[in-house]
Amino acid sequence: MAKKKQIVSSDLAKLAKEGKLKRVIQHESLPPELLERIGAIWKLIRDGCYEPNIERFEAGFLCDAHPEKEVAIWEGIAKRYSTIRELVSEAGLTPSRDELVKLQGLIVAASTGATKPRGKLLDIISALRDGMGEKSLGELMR
Repeated sequence: MAKKKQIVSSDLAKLAKEGKLKRVIQHESLPPELLERIGAIWKLIRDGCYEPNIERFEAGFLCDAHPEKEVAIWEGIAKRYSTIRELVSEAGLTPSRDELVKLQGLIVAASTGATKPRGKLLDIISALRDGMGEKSLGELMR
């Protein structure tokens, strides 16, 4: 397996200079095992991720005080997203990128413990499992 490139502060400095990084860098690099876990998360969430590429997604973890804890949180988010994506596919839906980004945002919001997004997510899951007629994913998220 090819060695994964580590994102270092010079890469982040470029993002910051371009105005694409709004957070403070906490770490110069991440350990390879953490980068592998982030790569696995990315494979599951990339079609609905608000970040345009894995480099930008990885860069966010360099700004976290405890990136290993944040990776664990994102592993849970990725698992939930993957499960719901499977239900969406089984329902025969072809969601737009915007719908997938909104779905992932809803999962992220629910992961904070907020009750309204969590309830909405449970409603979506129930609708997907029970059949939803002619509704689209976007209609379920309204």
